[in-house]
Amino acid sequence: MASWKRLVQMAVFATVFTGLSLLAHYYVFLHLAPKFGLEKNTLYWSVMVLSSVSFFSGMGITFRYNNVITRGYNHLVGVWMVVFILIMGMLWPYDIIKLLGYRPDHVLAGRIIVGLALLGGVGGAVNAQIIRTRKLSFSKGNIKRKRRIVLLSDIHIGPVHGPGYLRRVVKKTVALSPDLVLMTGDLLDGPFNQEDRWFGCLQDIKVPVYLSPGNHEHMAGSDEVNRLLKGTGVRLLVNERVDMGDMEVIAVDFSWKRSEVVDFIRRVPPRRGKYTVLMSHGPPCFDDAAGMGVDLQLSGHTHGGQFFPFTLLGRIFVKRRYGIHRKGDAVMYVTSGTGTWGPPVRLCSNSEMVIIELK
Repeated sequence: MASWKRLVQMAVFATVFTGLSLLAHYYVFLHLAPKFGLEKNTLYWSVMVLSSVSFFSGMGITFRYNNVITRGYNHLVGVWMVVFILIMGMLWPYDIIKLLGYRPDHVLAGRIIVGLALLGGVGGAVNAQIIRTRKLSFSKGNIKRKRRIVLLSDIHIGPVHGPGYLRRVVKKTVALSPDLVLMTGDLLDGPFNQEDRWFGCLQDIKVPVYLSPGNHEHMAGSDEVNRLLKGTGVRLLVNERVDMGDMEVIAVDFSWKRSEVVDFIRRVPPRRGKYTVLMSHGPPCFDDAAGMGVDLQLSGHTHGGQFFPFTLLGRIFVKRRYGIHRKGDAVMYVTSGTGTWGPPVRLCSNSEMVIIELK
Protein backbone atom coordinates (compact mmCIF):
# COMPACT_ATOMS: atom_id res chain seq x y z
CA MET A 1 0.00 0.00 0.00
CA ALA A 2 1.09 3.56 -0.59
CA SER A 3 2.38 5.42 2.44
CA TRP A 4 0.22 8.01 4.19
CA LYS A 5 2.58 10.70 2.94
CA ARG A 6 1.89 9.74 -0.68
CA LEU A 7 -1.84 9.60 -0.03
CA VAL A 8 -1.78 13.07 1.54
CA GLN A 9 0.19 14.42 -1.43
CA MET A 10 -2.35 12.94 -3.83
CA ALA A 11 -5.24 14.35 -1.78
CA VAL A 12 -3.71 17.84 -1.84
CA PHE A 13 -3.18 17.58 -5.60
CA ALA A 14 -6.77 16.40 -6.11
CA THR A 15 -8.12 19.27 -3.97
CA VAL A 16 -6.17 21.94 -5.85
CA PHE A 17 -7.05 20.41 -9.21
CA THR A 18 -10.75 20.20 -8.32
CA GLY A 19 -10.77 23.84 -7.16
CA LEU A 20 -9.26 24.98 -10.44
CA SER A 21 -11.68 22.70 -12.27
CA LEU A 22 -14.62 24.34 -10.50
CA LEU A 23 -13.47 27.82 -11.58
CA ALA A 24 -12.94 26.66 -15.16
CA HIS A 25 -16.37 25.00 -15.26
CA TYR A 26 -18.01 28.18 -14.01
CA TYR A 27 -16.39 30.10 -16.87
CA VAL A 28 -17.50 27.57 -19.50
CA PHE A 29 -21.02 26.99 -18.19
CA LEU A 30 -21.53 30.75 -17.89
CA HIS A 31 -20.84 30.98 -21.63
CA LEU A 32 -22.79 27.93 -22.76
CA ALA A 33 -26.16 28.80 -21.22
CA PRO A 34 -27.02 31.72 -23.57
CA LYS A 35 -25.52 29.95 -26.59
CA PHE A 36 -27.86 26.97 -26.16
CA GLY A 37 -30.83 28.77 -24.63
CA LEU A 38 -30.40 27.04 -21.27
CA GLU A 39 -31.83 28.43 -18.06
CA LYS A 40 -29.19 29.04 -15.37
CA ASN A 41 -31.17 27.43 -12.56
CA THR A 42 -30.27 25.13 -9.66
CA LEU A 43 -30.17 22.05 -11.91
CA TYR A 44 -27.84 23.77 -14.36
CA TRP A 45 -25.34 24.76 -11.66
CA SER A 46 -25.63 21.34 -10.02
CA VAL A 47 -24.59 19.71 -13.29
CA MET A 48 -21.67 22.14 -13.43
CA VAL A 49 -20.49 21.14 -9.95
CA LEU A 50 -20.86 17.42 -10.66
CA SER A 51 -18.92 17.82 -13.90
CA SER A 52 -16.10 19.67 -12.14
CA VAL A 53 -15.54 16.83 -9.66
CA SER A 54 -16.32 13.91 -12.00
CA PHE A 55 -12.73 13.09 -12.92
CA PHE A 56 -11.30 12.84 -9.42
CA SER A 57 -14.44 11.25 -8.02
CA GLY A 58 -13.87 8.39 -10.46
CA MET A 59 -10.22 8.13 -9.49
CA GLY A 60 -11.19 8.15 -5.81
CA ILE A 61 -13.72 5.35 -6.23
CA THR A 62 -11.13 3.26 -8.07
CA PHE A 63 -8.80 3.35 -5.05
CA ARG A 64 -11.20 0.85 -3.47
CA TYR A 65 -13.24 -0.59 -6.33
CA ASN A 66 -11.23 -1.19 -9.49
CA ASN A 67 -13.44 -3.11 -11.89
CA VAL A 68 -14.83 -2.88 -15.39
CA ILE A 69 -17.64 -0.54 -14.26
CA THR A 70 -15.40 1.99 -12.49
CA ARG A 71 -12.86 1.88 -15.32
CA GLY A 72 -15.67 2.42 -17.82
CA TYR A 73 -16.84 5.44 -15.82
CA ASN A 74 -13.29 6.81 -15.79
CA HIS A 75 -13.11 6.37 -19.56
CA LEU A 76 -16.29 8.41 -20.03
CA VAL A 77 -15.39 11.25 -17.65
CA GLY A 78 -11.84 11.28 -19.03
CA VAL A 79 -13.12 11.86 -22.55
CA TRP A 80 -15.52 14.52 -21.23
CA MET A 81 -12.58 16.20 -19.51
CA VAL A 82 -10.81 16.57 -22.85
CA VAL A 83 -13.99 17.82 -24.53
CA PHE A 84 -14.34 20.39 -21.77
CA ILE A 85 -10.70 21.54 -22.12
CA LEU A 86 -11.18 21.94 -25.88
CA ILE A 87 -14.37 23.95 -25.35
CA MET A 88 -12.59 26.23 -22.89
CA GLY A 89 -9.62 26.56 -25.23
CA MET A 90 -11.87 27.75 -28.04
CA LEU A 91 -13.91 30.10 -25.84
CA TRP A 92 -10.84 32.16 -24.96
CA PRO A 93 -10.14 33.33 -28.54
CA TYR A 94 -13.90 33.80 -28.98
CA ASP A 95 -13.89 36.23 -26.03
CA ILE A 96 -10.83 38.01 -27.42
CA ILE A 97 -12.59 38.47 -30.76
CA LYS A 98 -15.55 40.03 -28.94
CA LEU A 99 -13.25 42.37 -27.01
CA LEU A 100 -11.86 43.57 -30.35
CA GLY A 101 -15.36 44.70 -31.32
CA TYR A 102 -16.46 41.82 -33.56
CA ARG A 103 -19.83 40.32 -32.63
CA PRO A 104 -20.26 36.85 -34.16
CA ASP A 105 -23.53 34.92 -33.92
CA HIS A 106 -23.12 33.54 -30.40
CA VAL A 107 -25.53 30.63 -30.93
CA LEU A 108 -23.77 29.46 -34.10
CA ALA A 109 -20.36 30.01 -32.50
CA GLY A 110 -21.36 27.96 -29.46
CA ARG A 111 -22.57 25.05 -31.56
CA ILE A 112 -19.43 25.07 -33.70
CA ILE A 113 -17.21 25.14 -30.59
CA VAL A 114 -19.04 22.28 -28.88
CA GLY A 115 -19.20 20.28 -32.12
CA LEU A 116 -15.47 20.59 -32.75
CA ALA A 117 -14.71 19.73 -29.12
CA LEU A 118 -16.88 16.60 -29.26
CA LEU A 119 -15.23 15.56 -32.52
CA GLY A 120 -11.77 16.06 -30.99
CA GLY A 121 -12.59 14.22 -27.77
CA VAL A 122 -14.28 11.20 -29.37
CA GLY A 123 -11.77 11.02 -32.20
CA GLY A 124 -8.90 11.25 -29.71
CA ALA A 125 -10.43 8.45 -27.62
CA VAL A 126 -10.58 6.18 -30.67
CA ASN A 127 -7.02 7.12 -31.64
CA ALA A 128 -5.72 6.32 -28.15
CA GLN A 129 -6.82 2.70 -28.54
CA ILE A 130 -4.64 2.23 -31.63
CA ILE A 131 -1.13 1.16 -30.59
CA ARG A 132 1.23 1.98 -33.43
CA THR A 133 4.63 0.41 -34.02
CA ARG A 134 7.68 2.55 -34.72
CA LYS A 135 10.94 1.05 -36.00
CA LEU A 136 14.40 2.47 -35.26
CA SER A 137 17.89 1.21 -36.06
CA PHE A 138 21.21 2.15 -34.47
CA SER A 139 24.70 0.95 -35.34
CA LYS A 140 28.01 1.17 -33.51
CA GLY A 141 31.32 -0.65 -33.69
CA ASN A 142 31.15 -2.14 -30.19
CA ILE A 143 27.91 -4.01 -30.98
CA LYS A 144 29.06 -7.54 -31.83
CA ARG A 145 25.65 -9.20 -32.14
CA LYS A 146 22.46 -7.93 -33.73
CA ARG A 147 19.61 -7.47 -31.26
CA ARG A 148 15.98 -6.54 -31.47
CA ILE A 149 14.62 -4.57 -28.51
CA VAL A 150 10.99 -3.69 -27.93
CA LEU A 151 10.57 -0.49 -25.92
CA LEU A 152 7.39 -0.03 -23.89
CA SER A 153 6.63 2.83 -21.54
CA ASP A 154 3.80 4.55 -19.67
CA ILE A 155 1.23 1.78 -20.06
CA HIS A 156 -0.51 2.95 -16.85
CA ILE A 157 -2.47 -0.12 -15.80
CA GLY A 158 -4.88 1.10 -13.13
CA PRO A 159 -8.05 3.19 -13.00
CA VAL A 160 -8.52 3.54 -16.77
CA HIS A 161 -6.52 0.82 -18.55
CA GLY A 162 -7.23 -2.62 -17.13
CA PRO A 163 -5.90 -6.14 -17.75
CA GLY A 164 -7.44 -6.30 -21.21
CA TYR A 165 -5.26 -3.45 -22.41
CA LEU A 166 -2.13 -5.08 -20.99
CA ARG A 167 -3.00 -8.35 -22.74
CA ARG A 168 -3.19 -6.47 -26.03
CA VAL A 169 0.22 -4.92 -25.43
CA VAL A 170 1.75 -8.29 -24.52
CA LYS A 171 0.24 -10.00 -27.57
CA LYS A 172 1.64 -7.33 -29.90
CA THR A 173 5.02 -7.50 -28.16
CA VAL A 174 5.30 -11.28 -28.56
CA ALA A 175 4.35 -10.97 -32.25
CA LEU A 176 7.36 -8.67 -32.81
CA SER A 177 9.79 -11.48 -31.80
CA PRO A 178 12.13 -9.36 -29.65
CA ASP A 179 15.37 -10.49 -28.04
CA LEU A 180 14.78 -8.12 -25.14
CA VAL A 181 11.92 -6.00 -23.77
CA LEU A 182 12.62 -2.76 -21.90
CA MET A 183 9.93 -0.85 -20.00
CA THR A 184 10.91 2.68 -19.01
CA GLY A 185 8.50 3.20 -16.14
CA ASP A 186 4.83 3.74 -15.31
CA LEU A 187 3.71 0.21 -16.06
CA LEU A 188 1.37 0.84 -13.13
CA ASP A 189 -0.79 3.88 -12.56
CA GLY A 190 -0.22 4.27 -8.85
CA PRO A 191 -2.03 2.45 -6.00
CA PHE A 192 -5.40 1.81 -7.59
CA ASN A 193 -6.22 -1.60 -6.12
CA GLN A 194 -4.74 -3.53 -9.04
CA GLU A 195 -4.81 -7.33 -8.81
CA ASP A 196 -1.68 -9.41 -9.33
CA ARG A 197 -3.50 -11.70 -11.77
CA TRP A 198 -3.84 -8.75 -14.17
CA PHE A 199 -0.10 -8.91 -14.78
CA GLY A 200 0.12 -12.67 -15.27
CA CYS A 201 -0.01 -12.24 -19.05
CA LEU A 202 3.52 -10.80 -18.90
CA GLN A 203 4.69 -14.40 -18.54
CA ASP A 204 3.85 -14.88 -22.23
CA ILE A 205 6.93 -12.81 -23.10
CA LYS A 206 9.62 -15.49 -23.20
CA VAL A 207 12.62 -13.15 -23.40
CA PRO A 208 14.17 -10.99 -20.64
CA VAL A 209 11.93 -8.11 -19.57
CA TYR A 210 13.32 -5.23 -17.49
CA LEU A 211 11.40 -2.38 -15.87
CA SER A 212 12.91 0.88 -14.63
CA PRO A 213 10.82 2.80 -12.06
CA GLY A 214 8.67 5.75 -13.04
CA ASN A 215 6.91 8.27 -10.84
CA HIS A 216 3.82 6.08 -10.71
CA GLU A 217 5.80 3.10 -9.40
CA HIS A 218 6.96 5.49 -6.67
CA MET A 219 3.33 6.35 -5.93
CA ALA A 220 2.43 2.68 -5.64
CA GLY A 221 5.48 1.85 -3.52
CA SER A 222 8.15 -0.77 -4.13
CA ASP A 223 6.40 -3.45 -2.06
CA GLU A 224 3.24 -3.13 -4.13
CA VAL A 225 5.19 -3.16 -7.41
CA ASN A 226 7.08 -6.29 -6.40
CA ARG A 227 3.85 -7.97 -5.28
CA LEU A 228 2.13 -7.32 -8.58
CA LEU A 229 5.11 -8.43 -10.68
CA LYS A 230 5.92 -11.55 -8.66
CA GLY A 231 6.05 -14.57 -10.95
CA THR A 232 5.66 -12.54 -14.15
CA GLY A 233 9.30 -12.75 -15.20
CA VAL A 234 9.61 -8.95 -15.22
CA ARG A 235 12.66 -7.75 -13.32
CA LEU A 236 12.51 -4.34 -11.67
CA LEU A 237 15.91 -2.67 -11.99
CA VAL A 238 16.75 0.19 -9.62
CA ASN A 239 20.22 1.67 -10.10
CA GLU A 240 21.44 -1.65 -11.46
CA ARG A 241 23.11 -3.00 -14.56
CA VAL A 242 22.64 -6.17 -16.58
CA ASP A 243 25.72 -7.42 -18.46
CA MET A 244 25.02 -8.96 -21.86
CA GLY A 245 28.55 -9.41 -23.12
CA ASP A 246 29.17 -6.72 -25.70
CA MET A 247 26.21 -4.74 -24.35
CA GLU A 248 24.91 -3.64 -20.96
CA VAL A 249 21.58 -2.28 -19.77
CA ILE A 250 21.61 0.23 -16.92
CA ALA A 251 18.36 1.28 -15.25
CA VAL A 252 18.14 4.19 -12.83
CA ASP A 253 15.53 5.23 -10.32
CA PHE A 254 13.11 8.08 -10.94
CA SER A 255 13.46 11.50 -9.35
CA TRP A 256 11.95 14.89 -10.12
CA LYS A 257 15.44 16.34 -9.56
CA ARG A 258 17.84 15.94 -12.48
CA SER A 259 20.84 16.10 -10.13
CA GLU A 260 19.59 13.04 -8.25
CA VAL A 261 19.14 11.04 -11.46
CA VAL A 262 22.68 11.99 -12.51
CA ASP A 263 23.90 10.72 -9.14
CA PHE A 264 22.07 7.44 -9.75
CA ILE A 265 23.93 7.04 -13.06
CA ARG A 266 27.25 7.67 -11.32
CA ARG A 267 26.53 4.70 -9.04
CA VAL A 268 26.41 2.37 -12.07
CA PRO A 269 28.59 4.19 -14.62
CA PRO A 270 28.90 2.94 -18.21
CA ARG A 271 31.84 0.61 -18.76
CA ARG A 272 34.31 1.12 -21.57
CA GLY A 273 34.07 -1.31 -24.47
CA LYS A 274 30.38 -2.01 -23.80
CA TYR A 275 27.45 -0.67 -25.78
CA THR A 276 25.51 0.97 -22.93
CA VAL A 277 21.73 1.33 -22.97
CA LEU A 278 20.38 3.57 -20.20
CA MET A 279 16.79 3.25 -19.03
CA SER A 280 15.64 6.48 -17.36
CA HIS A 281 11.96 7.25 -17.03
CA GLY A 282 12.47 10.97 -17.64
CA PRO A 283 14.72 12.46 -20.35
CA PRO A 284 16.34 15.51 -18.61
CA CYS A 285 19.55 13.66 -17.64
CA PHE A 286 20.57 12.98 -21.26
CA ASP A 287 23.36 15.57 -21.54
CA ASP A 288 25.00 14.20 -18.40
CA ALA A 289 24.48 10.59 -19.47
CA ALA A 290 26.08 11.29 -22.84
CA GLY A 291 29.07 12.86 -21.11
CA MET A 292 29.49 9.72 -18.98
CA GLY A 293 29.62 7.43 -22.01
CA VAL A 294 26.03 6.21 -22.47
CA ASP A 295 25.43 5.16 -26.07
CA LEU A 296 21.63 4.99 -26.08
CA GLN A 297 19.19 6.45 -23.56
CA LEU A 298 15.58 5.28 -23.58
CA SER A 299 13.00 7.44 -21.81
CA GLY A 300 9.28 8.19 -21.66
CA HIS A 301 7.24 10.15 -19.09
CA THR A 302 6.24 13.05 -21.36
CA HIS A 303 3.54 11.17 -23.32
CA GLY A 304 4.43 13.49 -26.18
CA GLY A 305 1.94 15.89 -24.60
CA GLN A 306 -0.80 13.24 -25.13
CA PHE A 307 -3.55 15.57 -26.32
CA PHE A 308 -3.96 19.08 -27.67
CA PRO A 309 -3.30 21.76 -26.41
CA PHE A 310 -0.63 20.08 -24.24
CA THR A 311 1.06 18.69 -27.34
CA LEU A 312 1.52 22.27 -28.55
CA LEU A 313 2.63 23.54 -25.14
CA GLY A 314 5.12 20.67 -24.96
CA ARG A 315 6.67 21.70 -28.25
CA ILE A 316 7.16 25.21 -26.89
CA PHE A 317 8.28 24.56 -23.31
CA VAL A 318 9.68 21.00 -23.13
CA LYS A 319 13.18 20.67 -24.54
CA ARG A 320 13.03 16.96 -25.39
CA ARG A 321 9.39 16.04 -25.52
CA TYR A 322 9.46 13.21 -28.05
CA GLY A 323 11.57 11.44 -30.66
CA ILE A 324 15.28 11.06 -31.41
CA HIS A 325 17.82 13.43 -29.86
CA ARG A 326 21.61 13.37 -30.24
CA LYS A 327 24.59 14.71 -28.35
CA GLY A 328 27.97 13.76 -29.76
CA ASP A 329 27.93 10.02 -30.40
CA ALA A 330 25.10 9.43 -27.91
CA VAL A 331 21.46 9.01 -28.91
CA MET A 332 18.29 9.31 -26.88
CA TYR A 333 14.81 8.21 -27.87
CA VAL A 334 11.87 9.63 -25.92
CA THR A 335 8.75 7.58 -26.57
CA SER A 336 5.24 9.02 -26.43
CA GLY A 337 4.24 5.95 -24.42
CA THR A 338 2.19 2.82 -24.96
CA GLY A 339 -0.81 3.91 -22.90
CA THR A 340 -2.31 7.11 -21.56
CA TRP A 341 -2.56 8.81 -18.19
CA GLY A 342 -5.80 10.36 -17.00
CA PRO A 343 -8.06 10.89 -20.01
CA PRO A 344 -7.77 7.91 -22.41
CA VAL A 345 -7.35 10.33 -25.31
CA ARG A 346 -4.62 10.92 -27.90
CA LEU A 347 -5.07 14.09 -29.93
CA CYS A 348 -2.04 15.16 -32.01
CA SER A 349 -0.02 12.26 -30.55
CA ASN A 350 -0.08 8.45 -30.75
CA SER A 351 0.31 5.48 -28.44
CA GLU A 352 3.29 3.46 -29.58
CA MET A 353 5.60 0.54 -29.01
CA VAL A 354 9.07 0.88 -30.46
CA ILE A 355 11.21 -1.72 -32.21
CA ILE A 356 14.90 -0.89 -31.88
CA GLU A 357 17.39 -2.81 -34.00
CA LEU A 358 20.95 -2.70 -32.70
CA LYS A 359 23.63 -3.82 -35.16
